[in-house]
Amino acid sequence: MKKSTVRTKKLTVPKWQAGLFISLFSSDGGDGFNDTEIEEVTQIINEEHLLSLVSVSEPQDDESTLEFITHY
Repeated sequence: MKKSTVRTKKLTVPKWQAGLFISLFSSDGGDGFNDTEIEEVTQIINEEHLLSLVSVSEPQDDESTLEFITHY
């Protein structure tokens, strides 16, 4: 069996999108966001193989940097 590698990845996203990532990773289900926004973020989660949200930076210039555990 091949050994898995776990790494972290940082993404800088608009402040509204950071709120949606937080909502989805905290099992809130994207409450308050529309379906198109949820589909967009879900696609990023799947394409980037994001497993868990580790940290969120304070917003600067309406952007936040999120750090995730990712699986390759």
